[in-house]
Amino acid sequence: MVARTLAINGLRGDEDPRRRLPAVERSRSPPLARSAIPCTLLRTMGAHHLSVIPIHLEPSPRPGPFEKPHLLPGLWLEGMSDRFAVVAKEIPLDPTILEIGSAVVLDYPLYVNGLLGRLRLREKNPEELLKRLSQRHQDLSDCFAEHPLEVDVEEEDIRKLVMMSCILAGAQAVVINRPVLLELMSTEGPPEFRGATNVRHVWQRPRTPRAAASELDMALVAAYCERLEPYFQPTHWHSGRVAVAIGAFLAYVLGADPGQGYLALTTVFEALLSTDNAEITHQISERIAFMLESTEDGRYSVYKCMKRLYKTRSLLVHGAIENKKGVITYDTLRLDAKITIVPDQDYADIFDLCIRLFRRVLDDEDLSILLEKRNSAPLAEYYLRLALRS
Repeated sequence: MVARTLAINGLRGDEDPRRRLPAVERSRSPPLARSAIPCTLLRTMGAHHLSVIPIHLEPSPRPGPFEKPHLLPGLWLEGMSDRFAVVAKEIPLDPTILEIGSAVVLDYPLYVNGLLGRLRLREKNPEELLKRLSQRHQDLSDCFAEHPLEVDVEEEDIRKLVMMSCILAGAQAVVINRPVLLELMSTEGPPEFRGATNVRHVWQRPRTPRAAASELDMALVAAYCERLEPYFQPTHWHSGRVAVAIGAFLAYVLGADPGQGYLALTTVFEALLSTDNAEITHQISERIAFMLESTEDGRYSVYKCMKRLYKTRSLLVHGAIENKKGVITYDTLRLDAKITIVPDQDYADIFDLCIRLFRRVLDDEDLSILLEKRNSAPLAEYYLRLALRS
C-alpha cells in the first residue's frame, strides 16, 4: 500500500489559522503569569499559540504518549485526553478512520526559544541572524507571545518533520488527521480552540519486513527531528542536496499516485549520489552499493537490485510498458488511463534502500557537509575514495 493524502473542504494545508484570526480576537489575550513555564521565558506577551497534531503511529511509540516524550524543546507527544490534545476532540469524529489516541503538541513560544539556541550553535554569523529575526513582524506583536519568529513557524513544516523522522526511525504506518490551533488564555485554565486545518495524511510502509520492530523508539525519532530540523526551520532553512532528497521523499509520502511516488523515490538517489550526467544508472548503483554494504556479495546484490529498480523507473518515464490482458495483479508493472501499478517488490526494495541511504547520510557529518556544497567535485572525490578504500 502506498501513501495517500486526503484534503477535506475548508482551509488548505498551507494556510495558517493564526493569520486568519481577526485582530480583535487575537488581541484579547491577557498577559500571562506563566508559572508552568520556566521563568527565563518571561517576556512581553501577546497570543500564546499551540498546535495539536493528532497522530497514529505503528508500531506503538515507546515511551508512550502518557509519558509525554519530547521530540524537541516545545514539541512533544501526549495522549488525546491530556490537557492540550483533548481540545482536538471538539472536531466531530470521522467514521472513515480509526480513532486516534495521541497527538504531537507544538508550543510555539517554547519551540522558538529552543530553536534560537540551536541556531546560535549551528548557523554562520549567528548573532547577526538572531538580531534580524528579533526585528521581524513588529506590526504583528499581538500574534506572538515572546519572539517574532513564532509567526514564521509553520505547523505544516513541523508536521512534515515529525512524519519524516518517524519513518526514518522505523514507523510502519503514520496517520495524521486535522491539526488544530489553540490559544492559551491562562496558565491554569484550558486552552481555547482557534481553528483547524483540514488535511489528512495516511502513509503505510510498502511492505512490512519480517523482522519489523514491535515498538517505535521515540528517542530515535527525537534524534532524527534534531538532525532534520535545519531543512524545515523558518526563514533560514538549508536547501542543498539533502533538502532536495527530503523534498522528493515527502512527495512520495504525501502523494496519492503510486507511479509518481516511485519516481519521487528515485529522485532521492540522484540528489544524494549523482555528480554528473554520465552513466547515471551505473553511477548510482555502484555508489549505493559501496555506501550500504561492506562485502563483495552484499555490494553485488545491492548493485543488481538498483539496476533493476532503475529499469522500472525508465519504463515509467518513457511509457514503454506492455499492458498484458488478463487478471491484473500487483506484481506486474502497469500504466494506463484507469490504473497505475508498480510491483510491490519494486516499491518495497526502493523504499528500503532509500531509508538506508538517508540514515547513512545523516549519520556521516563529513558527507552531510559535502552534500551542502554547490560544487560537486569534492563529493565526486569522496565517492571515488570510498570505492577505492573499500
